[in-house]
Amino acid sequence: MDERLARGVALFNEERFFDAHDAWEDLWNETSGPDRVFVQGLIQAAVGLYHRGNGNCRGARSQLSRSLEKLAGFTPGRHG
Repeated sequence: MDERLARGVALFNEERFFDAHDAWEDLWNETSGPDRVFVQGLIQAAVGLYHRGNGNCRGARSQLSRSLEKLAGFTPGRHG
């Protein structure tokens, strides 16, 4: 697993959603193909939960819906 991906997962699990987004963004910029879609889905999940934590229900719903659409095609064990 890429170190940036692992760091983002750790931050996400600590509910540090903005920091997880930042950790994954550089990886997303360097990735192509299906992995790019996967990382973008993770970023959108983090942004959605960040919005939720700030009381922005509309933004949360939008980002989480987009995240689910992108992540639906991947198995739970993708990249460990």
